[in-house]
Formats: sequence, C-alpha cells, structure tokens
Amino acid sequence: MLTMNIRFDAAQIAKAFGELQQEHPNVMAQAINDTTREVRDAQVAEIRASFDNPTAFTLRALRTTFASRTKLQAMVWLKDGPSRAHYLIPQIEGGSRPLKRFEEILVQAGLMRKNERAVPGAAAKLDAC
Repeated sequence: MLTMNIRFDAAQIAKAFGELQQEHPNVMAQAINDTTREVRDAQVAEIRASFDNPTAFTLRALRTTFASRTKLQAMVWLKDGPSRAHYLIPQIEGGSRPLKRFEEILVQAGLMRKNERAVPGAAAKLDAC
C-alpha cells in the first residue's frame, strides 16, 4: 500500500487557512478541488499506464468528492469504498485476488483448492477488450 507522511505545524497552517477563508471563502475550496482533480487525473493516468487496454469500467473505478466553502475536505477513493474486496486492491497492494463467486462454489464442491484461481484455457475465446 502506498503511504505518504507529511509533517507540518497544523496550528500555523490552520491560522493561515482560517484568515484566507474569512477573506475569500471560495478560494480554499477551489484550491482543494483543483488538487483533488489533479490527484484523480494522475491516478487515471497510472491506471492507463499499468494495465494493457483497461476497460472504461476500470478507468471509472475512482470516486471523487469535492470540498465546499463550508467543508474543506475532498477525497479520491475506489468506488466500492474501503472494502478489501475491490478488484483493483491486489493490483495496487499486491497479493492474490479474492475468489470470484463461481470459484467459491467450486471450492465448496471440492473441485478446486482455496489457493487456486480459475483462468481461461489456451483454447478459450476471449473478449476483444
């Protein structure tokens, strides 16, 4: 998982932001939203670079909320929320993907082991995408 630590004097920054927000209430929200858009666009660019011909569904996997003049907070996250089951988590953090529903059924029926994954065979016809 990508972790970023930033250290700063929160009291000093809060004071400066508070003064700026009182003088120009929309400026802070606009700055946060501009940064949020840049983060989202950078993540979509990384998805394009990391996957071979990603589907539109995958390119739209991010959800974004923006700041307002009364709530100076914005977020970019995977649409399914913080759930560990999101299909992109193994691509981001590494590890194996969760079992698909039909794979769980095969495991329960004893036809497949829990550490195995079903993949198309050499003769399988694949989608164009």
